[in-house]
Amino acid sequence: MLKCSIVSTLRHHRLLLLCMVFLMTCAAFSANIAVFQFNGTRQEALILGENAADFTAEVYAPFSDALQKQTQTVLENNDSLTAVYCLTDGDALRAYFRGGEAFSAGARPQNAGEILIGGESKAQGYEIGDTLTRNGKVFTVCGVRPSASYDEVLPEALDKNTQITELHFCRDYILSARAAARFAAELEQDFPGAQVTSPENSSLLTGLLYEIRTGVWIASIAACNLLFIFCYILKQKKSVFAVFYLCGARRVQLAGLACAELLSYAALGGVLGGAAFWLLLYPRQSSAAGFLWQGLSLSLAVCLVMSLLVALPALWRTFAANPLTEVDEDG
Repeated sequence: MLKCSIVSTLRHHRLLLLCMVFLMTCAAFSANIAVFQFNGTRQEALILGENAADFTAEVYAPFSDALQKQTQTVLENNDSLTAVYCLTDGDALRAYFRGGEAFSAGARPQNAGEILIGGESKAQGYEIGDTLTRNGKVFTVCGVRPSASYDEVLPEALDKNTQITELHFCRDYILSARAAARFAAELEQDFPGAQVTSPENSSLLTGLLYEIRTGVWIASIAACNLLFIFCYILKQKKSVFAVFYLCGARRVQLAGLACAELLSYAALGGVLGGAAFWLLLYPRQSSAAGFLWQGLSLSLAVCLVMSLLVALPALWRTFAANPLTEVDEDG
């Protein structure tokens, strides 16, 4: 019966059939673009790491009680801050209020007399347990971070006269451009006179949301048009379904037949959409073969799910009543 139904559609509704396949191809193509852009944005965010969500406040002020109190207030009001630290003038020294990067040996400072050294101090021959002088104070080396260009201490290790050049506030996720501007404005209010710099890549999330939203819109438009076309074809094929019904087919079988036919077109549209994306936008890559199968799998999944969502209301509307009664009512 499936073959007869497909042949009937090809013979009498060829143009509508092409439109359905085209809509599914567009939906599959847009889904591949959205996923491809999402993966690219995620990789860019991983490469940027902490800098992708790092807000800088250039204060150039002493490490006073007021500055410390205001920094603690920002910390208390923003649970999403994963790291907050200040940079001192002169020595490459960081003091973390919260968070900190990974280290290779030893431990982080536990008191005001300990220091976690970076690659430059390590190159000078300092090891865990040695003492060194920073900002006029003597510290004991408690850990080593060779990849860093700075040394780390606790805020308590800095006296009130230590000049602070910058405060850094790192979020645990990339903000949209609008949210980044709002948080930067809050920092400017918290630290009057400071020049606040937002992450250069705060627009990553905005671009990602735009890509996802565009893909959803294209798929939604395609699904709506597909629903109208499918309902129209079902209505035009009532006489065919009536013949099958007279030959002994039940309404459930007829609904399954129509659904199987739509899924066949969906599979064709998925293959065409995945192949078109691979050929047009992802040529000659080292992982091209693997990406082709991923793209085809995604395309087929999108088209099949969309077809099922379209088929359920259309089939219910068509086969809720007796096919013979429907034909009689249409004359």
